[in-house]
Amino acid sequence: MLEVVLFGAPQIKLDGRSLPHLTGKKAPALFYYLAVTRRILTRDTLASLFWADVESTVAKKNLRDVLPLLRYSVGDYLLITNHTIAFNPEQESSVDVEQFCAILEEAGAETSVAALRTALDLYRGEFLEGFYIDDAPRFEEWVLWQRDRLQRLAIEGL
Repeated sequence: MLEVVLFGAPQIKLDGRSLPHLTGKKAPALFYYLAVTRRILTRDTLASLFWADVESTVAKKNLRDVLPLLRYSVGDYLLITNHTIAFNPEQESSVDVEQFCAILEEAGAETSVAALRTALDLYRGEFLEGFYIDDAPRFEEWVLWQRDRLQRLAIEGL
């Protein structure tokens, strides 16, 4: 099973072991983005998200260069076609942000203290704490927006 921890320092574990081959910044960032958004995204969209400052053909080539590393590290957990990339919902996985949001976004007066505590225990630090990409401003904007949204959810949960 794949475990993705995005609160605090990000970690990806497969069957309890860290994935050391997922190196660099763009490959893990792309994986984190797909794990959180859970949307089927076009290659064009992802290329412009991570390589906005270069021409489209170069951005697409850069994305193609990153995909073999992702396939090697987490292949079955991604659905990669010639036109789209997505997180595979069929594979067993655990994403702390997803669990946190599932409880707190639906929380109401009937939500138990135990459920709230379970969600809040997942919040071990800010979203992608210490993880930055200098040359991907659109990705960084998304990270900042997520940090703010998740922090507000945590405060409401408290």
